[in-house]
Amino acid sequence: MTIWSNAVEVRKAFIIDQLLQVGIFKKDNIQLYELSLSELENEYFTYIRRSRQ
Repeated sequence: MTIWSNAVEVRKAFIIDQLLQVGIFKKDNIQLYELSLSELENEYFTYIRRSRQ
């Protein structure tokens, strides 16, 4: 595994962990682990924006 793909997997795991802690387990009936990094980041940042309002 290259350093880049390892970094992506670590980032994905971190974001999934954050989403699970706030009770988000799926996006549109798709498990979080099936989503790409960009999809996970979008979901996470959407949650952050909503929670600040």
